[in-house]
Formats: sequence, structure tokens, C-alpha cells
Amino acid sequence: MIGFAEIGLVFIVAAVLAYIARFINQPMIPAYIISGILITPVLGLVTDTNIIAMISQIGVIFLLFIVGLEIDIQKIREVGKYVVIGSIVQVVLTVFATYFVFSYLGFNSVTSVYLGFIAAFSSTMVVVKLMSDFGELETIHARLVIGFLLMQDIIAVFALSSLGSIAQFSISTLAWAILKGFFVIILAILLGKYILPRIFKFAAKSQELLFISAIAACFLFAIMFTSMTPAINFLEKIFSITLPETLHDLFNPGLGFTIGAFFAGVILGNLPYNFGIISKVKSVKDFFSIMFYVSLGMQVVFSGIASVIAPTIILFLIVIILKPLIILLICSLFGFKKRTSLFSALYMSQVSEFSLIIAFQGMSHGHIDNGVLTMSVIVMILSIASTSYYFQYAEKINRKLRWLNFLEMLSRDNREPSHYEKKKYNIILCGYNRIGYSILKSAAKQDKSILIVDYNPEVIRKLMAQKIPCVYGDIEDEQLLDEIKISDAELVISTVPEVAANILLIKKAKANGNGIVFVTANQIEEAIRLYEAGADYVILPHFLGGEHVSLILDHIASDYSRIHNIRHHHINELHYRRGLGHEHPEHSSR
Repeated sequence: MIGFAEIGLVFIVAAVLAYIARFINQPMIPAYIISGILITPVLGLVTDTNIIAMISQIGVIFLLFIVGLEIDIQKIREVGKYVVIGSIVQVVLTVFATYFVFSYLGFNSVTSVYLGFIAAFSSTMVVVKLMSDFGELETIHARLVIGFLLMQDIIAVFALSSLGSIAQFSISTLAWAILKGFFVIILAILLGKYILPRIFKFAAKSQELLFISAIAACFLFAIMFTSMTPAINFLEKIFSITLPETLHDLFNPGLGFTIGAFFAGVILGNLPYNFGIISKVKSVKDFFSIMFYVSLGMQVVFSGIASVIAPTIILFLIVIILKPLIILLICSLFGFKKRTSLFSALYMSQVSEFSLIIAFQGMSHGHIDNGVLTMSVIVMILSIASTSYYFQYAEKINRKLRWLNFLEMLSRDNREPSHYEKKKYNIILCGYNRIGYSILKSAAKQDKSILIVDYNPEVIRKLMAQKIPCVYGDIEDEQLLDEIKISDAELVISTVPEVAANILLIKKAKANGNGIVFVTANQIEEAIRLYEAGADYVILPHFLGGEHVSLILDHIASDYSRIHNIRHHHINELHYRRGLGHEHPEHSSR
């Protein structure tokens, strides 16, 4: 009963603060963290935080499981070589820079190394959740960030293995840790290729069985990637055998529950049932992820905090300024534009869950004291809170930092797909998929020059293959709008249902006073705001659907048999759209 009361109290306080945050238009994550600070360190309402910590750990597992389900590895491969090299360089530079800063401040070498690794890694859970919430998972910077995060997690696992025996570190220890990692990954791939498809083919016949099978697979992989010792002990007992210690150690990879859950998601994501699994697990994940953020606040310890204020501020500045600068330079050197590089850098400006694990391990081994752990917890809370603001104001930060445009000269290569001449276009279409496809068909009949802007690189590559003028980018990017001379276009059409972005587009398109601008909205109030901002016509997809049905009814009123021809045409169109990869969204989008 005590556990139930504690969980209930957590959600009541979190709901109140989340409501206040929403009311004043602030991100939710800081509200959840502040809830945890109020509940335990400030008011002492919950003193036994073990149950909350356990539930939050399950939340991290579920989140990374769903991340794995949603990730298309083929899309990550296009930036694969950049993230492998880039993440290694970023971690090394961050560790060395932090080491030298804290060594200069008088910290011993071992503590400085720990602080370097604590600062180097970013939070996969926080970043992917925010990118999903902001609808950015299809962008190039999202693919870069996810690639960086995955590599960081792998490096973090090896760092944990090495730091545990930092006093007796050897190449053989590191090599053995890598071998154990490869062994369990190969084992997981074999399971995913030969056993799981057969299991899930049968399980998919029942939604309930599909759900429980997916959860079981998630926890199976989580346990496999952490330790298979209980299973080995069971086999030894059943068959009355004793396996050598080396084999015991091989089946104890120590990669962690979260990495195992992520791999489970990636493997199940290749099955045809992944969307059904995601829809079942998502609501459960949201419950647990809130507990994770609240538990962060609960871990703050105010006693003795005065002695670590200065080094905590320095560590925080390294995480939110120095580390992003390193990532910004690396991405720019690889040939990504300033906006993509800057967004990637800003989105990774926090510390990871692995950072806390590293700090806990260091304290348990006696390598660092409680003050360093307190620093890590505070920096994690502050950096995660600041990241949510970075996401909210990233575009404004990008506009303020125009002077960083020189970074695009660091590399002659341009890794962002485009196929267009820098000239005046009669029609500029922003957002091609779904609605934009139909608009392009009609606009092409006017025999006027057309340029398409889209933030999905896959869409741009398909258009490039068809020799259709196109450019990768977001309509909130003022630099891009200036480059494509949007103010010179006769007609600008946006299928992006984002009010702020469309208001900027209207302002830019009508700078010369001649352009006609069509934009898209989801709600009536949004449409009125866009008309007030100067839009010539606002597309409301839901209303247009109703109007289209009314036109069909008028057409068949005198002869209902005409519906058969309309039906046949619609089915053919749907098959063609499916071949193009179009999907009807659950919520209105591009």
C-alpha cells in the first residue's frame, strides 16, 4: 500500500506542475524534474525512492525498446561513417578537454578522467523523446544525432568496463570487453533471424499475444545483454556439468538493460508487425518515462552542496557549451550545413543516464567521492532541462547565430541532398509528401518552373531521381528561404501545418508584395491567425475532405452507379500512393 501511495503522490504533484508548465507555455520535462525535487529533497513526502527508481528504470527500457522499433537502420547507414568517426572524436576531445580543465582546478587524475566521461555522453532517452515530440525524426540532423547517440552508448559500455579497473587498466581487459559485446550481439542477430520471426508469425494472430510476446522479447534481450549467469547456472544444474570461468564471463557481457532493450526493438522492427507492437507499448512507455524524470529530481542531495557549486557550474558549462562546439565543428567538417550541424550540437548538450551509472560505479569502487556524484546529478538535471528549451527555441538560436555561416566553408562537400538552379522559380512548394504530391500534379500542368522544399531526405532523393528541382530544408530556416529567392516566386504553397513557420513564410514570400501564398492549418483558430498574417488561402485538410465528399455526392446524385468508377479510380490511386511510400498520418502532418 505504501508503494501505491508513493506512486500516486508522484503523479499528483507531477500533474499539477505539468499543468502549470503547460499554462505558461513551458516544456514538461523541467516540471517533472522539479516535482521530484519537491517530493523528496524539499518536502520529504517520499523517503524510500527505491520503488520509484525501479519503475523509472523500466521506463528507460521501454523507451529505448520503442526507439529501436521505430529506427530504420537503412536511413542511419547513410550517415554511418560520419557518426562512427565523429562520435569517437567527440568523446575523446570532450574527455581530454574536461580532464585538463579539472586537473588545472586541482582535482586528481582519476576524478578528472571520470568527469571527462560523465560530460562526454548524451542522453538517448531524452533526445529521442524530444525529437519524436517535435516531429523531427525524419530529418538529417535527427539521423546524425541518433547515430552519434548509439555510438556514444557503445563507447560508454566499454568505458564502464575500463573505468571499473582503471587502476589496473590493460589492453587485454578492453579487448575482452569488446569480444563479449560482439558475442552477445551476434547471438541476438541469430535469434532475430531464425527464431523470433516464427514465434511472432503465430503471435500476430492475437493482439494480446503479440503484446506480451513483444514485452517478453524486450526483457529477454535486456537480460541477455546484461548477464546470462542465472541461465548458465540453471543449465549446469540440469545437466550436472561445470563450465569454465571464462565461459561464465563470456555470458556476462555487462552491456546493460537499456542496450539490450534497444537491440530487441531494432530486431523486432524488421518484422512486419512492428507498428502493432508500437501502438500497444507506447502508452505504457509514457507512464514509466514520467517516473524517470521525477526520480532524477528525487536524487538531489542538498547537504554539502555548497562545496561543489563552482565545479558543478564549470561541468555544466562544458556540457552545454564546449561539447556542442566540438559536435558543431565535427559536423561542419563532414560537410553538413550550419543549421544541421547546430541543431545536432544543441540537441546533444546534456549528460546521459550512462553518466550517472559511471559516477555510481566510480563511487562504489572508491575512485570518486560523493561530491562528484552530486555534481553529476545536478548537471544531468540542469542539462536535461536546458535541452528541452534548446528544442523549443532552436530555430531562434539558429537565426541569432548567423555569424556561424562561415562554418559551411570548412568543407567543400555538401552532405545534404538538393537538385536545383539558383534562379527565380514561379512556384515554390514546401512539403511534398501526401498533400504536396497532389498539388504538384496540378501545378505541373501550368507549365511553370517549380521548386520543392522538403525536410525528409528520402523524399528529396526520389525527386532528384525524377529530375524535379528540389532542395532539402525546413521552411523555418530563413537562410534557406533567402537562398531560394522565395520573395520572387509568383505562388508559394506550404503543406506544413505549423503556424509559426507559416507566418515566417508569409512574411518572406510577400517581402516584395507580389506573391500569392497558400498555407496549411489544422484548426480554425490557426487558419484565422494565418489569414490575419497575410495568407491568401489557408488549406484545412479535414474541411477539404468533407467538401470533396459533398462534390462526389453531387456528382452521383442522378446516378448512384457512378460511384463504381470513382471507387475504381480511388483504389488505383491508393495503390500508386502506397508504391510511393505515402501513408495517411494519425495526426495531420506534412
